Amino acid sequence: MKREYLPIETLSAWTRLNGISVDGVTFRKVRTEDGIDKGCAIVATGEKSNESSETGEVDAETLLRVPSDLILSLRLVETHAKSDRYLREVLDAVGDFGRTARGAILIFLVLQITYSSPDFADEHHRIGVSNPWTEYIQYLPSSITLPTFYTVEERELLRGTSLKLAVDAKIVSLENEFELLRQSTENISWCRKHWWDENTGRFTLDDWKYVDAMYRSRMVDLPSSGHAMVPCIDMANHASEDIVKALYEEDTEGNAVLQLRSGRKLHSDEEVTIS
Repeated sequence: MKREYLPIETLSAWTRLNGISVDGVTFRKVRTEDGIDKGCAIVATGEKSNESSETGEVDAETLLRVPSDLILSLRLVETHAKSDRYLREVLDAVGDFGRTARGAILIFLVLQITYSSPDFADEHHRIGVSNPWTEYIQYLPSSITLPTFYTVEERELLRGTSLKLAVDAKIVSLENEFELLRQSTENISWCRKHWWDENTGRFTLDDWKYVDAMYRSRMVDLPSSGHAMVPCIDMANHASEDIVKALYEEDTEGNAVLQLRSGRKLHSDEEVTIS
């Protein structure tokens, strides 16, 4: 499916609209010292430190606070399915797979892409129900460099390595999931028309690989939400433990927070990283 994209410069407006607290950071595209594009990242807008007070206690410096009702978890998908019949139909059709965190989240992401896809812009009725994630997914990168997107020729270069077997197995697994989704939903009228029909269907294996890659590269494990994706916090790139600047956690109200690590400092324009 074709996808719409929003400029990262407008993400701050999206955070305000959806009640996300942002303190001392912003979102923008970054490059390595060698000029290689790293995509979007969280960057400090000023000096911040998380050092001990006179009493020896450390007050956690919160950079981002994301409301619990924006955390994309199995629980959130089930909540949305109560008011989105399209999502409910697909989840019911795929059975046990739709009751796992990964299965439910991937299906939810596909529905968001379907809703906003230019392929269906002329339709009288949108597929699905708009929600904050319908827009947020348009801030995510258009592609991800993961082995599941390697061409056959590129995968051949892995021959003789343990990665070759792992990549091949993962691709077979994704193909099986995609086929399960097709067989389970091809009798649902809107799925048949918009996803599977030879002439009007637009859902491809690459779309399924894309949402899987998004989930694998951005998934976090939170105490009460379990495996989940957290908007904005998932913009933080990973770094080695010795230089990482921040950590993610849940607060007492179930909100997801990104906090400056104890004893760490941030300088203006410095990237905020997690382990």
